[in-house]
Amino acid sequence: MSISLAFSITSWSQAPAAPSWHYYQTEWNSVMVESTYEILDTTPHRASGTAFILAVPTKSETKVLDPKSSATAMDGKPVLITAAHVLRAMLGDFAIIDMRSKEGDAWTEVKIPLHIRQHGHPLWVEHPAADVAVMWINDRRVEEHLIEPLVPTSWLATDQWLEHYQIHPGDEVTCLGYPEAITSQFGFPILRMGRIASFPILPTLTSRPLYIDFPVYGGNSGGPAYIVPGGTRGNVVSTEHVPKIIGLVTMKQFGVPTAQNAVAATPSNQLSDQHLSDMHLAILEPSSVITEALSFLP
Repeated sequence: MSISLAFSITSWSQAPAAPSWHYYQTEWNSVMVESTYEILDTTPHRASGTAFILAVPTKSETKVLDPKSSATAMDGKPVLITAAHVLRAMLGDFAIIDMRSKEGDAWTEVKIPLHIRQHGHPLWVEHPAADVAVMWINDRRVEEHLIEPLVPTSWLATDQWLEHYQIHPGDEVTCLGYPEAITSQFGFPILRMGRIASFPILPTLTSRPLYIDFPVYGGNSGGPAYIVPGGTRGNVVSTEHVPKIIGLVTMKQFGVPTAQNAVAATPSNQLSDQHLSDMHLAILEPSSVITEALSFLP
């Protein structure tokens, strides 16, 4: 059973110049919050959901970025990541991404319309076996409102990283999203915590999906789930201690219907989400699948 949706969007006009990033001067949760956006449908049914934007590096990544040193900056091209089912549910060629602009200490919401289809044809790429979709960001209006520095795709957790840090059931995971279209001020996502609830975790491609002990609501689909192994603060950026995105939320897990709900369901009113038991579990597609989806981009 799927829930309300999250979408990814871009306009496929002339490709932009690649943005660059240098040092992260704030704590990691804020960096991830600023990289996550609500997506809104432009059609009357007004579905909404979550997507996050990373940068695919165009240069080799430096090992350590230290504000006190002359570490080389990184270049990359932004890519939007979300759950595939949310894009399929979008009815038109356009959707709106709810971005933010900051001048001094003042934030402002900026809603930007973007193409998700061209004459009815999808502009996103789906993973063939997983509920994951990716799309290049090729719209100057979006680029102007992206955070600086961008979060690189190297923050997607590999199986080797999960094994090295012995990530296991019970570990705490941070999830970002827009449950029931609720937002923080200026369109920022809601941050909530959960714990890994399934086993085994590795290898992620054959153990997928992961389950997170985390209640899912409409609008959470497509949101990132991540772990910060070295704490949430620090100005020196080591590739070993930055947040690692372990996957994206796709939907909630339902259980079998209760006897009462089963009786309530008739042939004309077959079992639906409201007749099933909500297990308060999030289904997570692992980052290894996101990495594979990125490899399919043109």
